[in-house]
Amino acid sequence: MLYKLEFTCGKVKEGETPEHALAKELMEELGLHTKIGEHFHTTTHSCLSFDICLICYHCGYLSGEFLLTDHDRVEWGDLQWKSRRS
Repeated sequence: MLYKLEFTCGKVKEGETPEHALAKELMEELGLHTKIGEHFHTTTHSCLSFDICLICYHCGYLSGEFLLTDHDRVEWGDLQWKSRRS
């Protein structure tokens, strides 16, 4: 079976910071309480009919157990992970 990669993410709502949106999504999608740290990269990807802006942060685990509510599995990667998977 062919798998696709999906990053934990969500839309930043009006009046919300990207950091708050990320912390909320990590809790809702994975059941993890996290400390959102320093921003380290932003990139935009064009899809068929829209663009996606990925804002990347260093994050620290505080508590919680992985709950796979929207995903089949979790896989950890480092900053060089994407280039090794291509």
